[in-house]
Amino acid sequence: MAFAGGIGENSPLIRKMILKGMGFLGLDLDLTRNEGTGAQDCLLSSKASNVDVVLVHTNEELMIAREALALWQKGIPAGQTRAGGNK
Repeated sequence: MAFAGGIGENSPLIRKMILKGMGFLGLDLDLTRNEGTGAQDCLLSSKASNVDVVLVHTNEELMIAREALALWQKGIPAGQTRAGGNK
């Protein structure tokens, strides 16, 4: 399981609430790791967990800008998808 984006990256409480009750999957959240995340991608699950829980920092704005530039360079008009369909 991975957490990313604004809430996933910045809210230990939300992550904890989402994962609550998932022990049946073998998931064990390390509460210290969950509370102490910084600017680095990291593992949030404990060593005893059968399921990895990771925090992955993202930059959605950069990805959107790259995608828009690629479409513009291909000459695809605004409002159309790569497949040529209208939005």
